[in-house]
Amino acid sequence: MKREKKRRKRRSGWTARLFEFPQELTRGGLVMSVYGNSGCMLQGAGEILACRDDCICAAAEFGTVRVEGSELVVRELAPMYLVLTGKVTSITLEERQI
Repeated sequence: MKREKKRRKRRSGWTARLFEFPQELTRGGLVMSVYGNSGCMLQGAGEILACRDDCICAAAEFGTVRVEGSELVVRELAPMYLVLTGKVTSITLEERQI
C-alpha cells in the first residue's frame, strides 16, 4: 500500500511539470497558465479579436493567441490580462507577419 502512494505522489509532480511552458513561449511578455482541463490565464494578451463557445482569439504583442475547446467563457478581462474557463483542448500562437 505504501508503495502505491509513493507512485501517486511522483506522478502528480510529473503532471505539474507537464503544464509548465518553456521560456521561448513566454517571449514578448506573454505568460500562460493552464488549469488542468478547466481553463487558462493569459497575461500579456488583452484585446479579444474573436469570441465563440469553441474558440477565443486574443491579441498579444507578437501576434495572436488562439484558445480552442468547448464551453469557453471569458471570466475576467483587464488590460493585458485574460482568464478563460471551459475545457481547453489547444492553445495556438500565431506570429504577426511583418
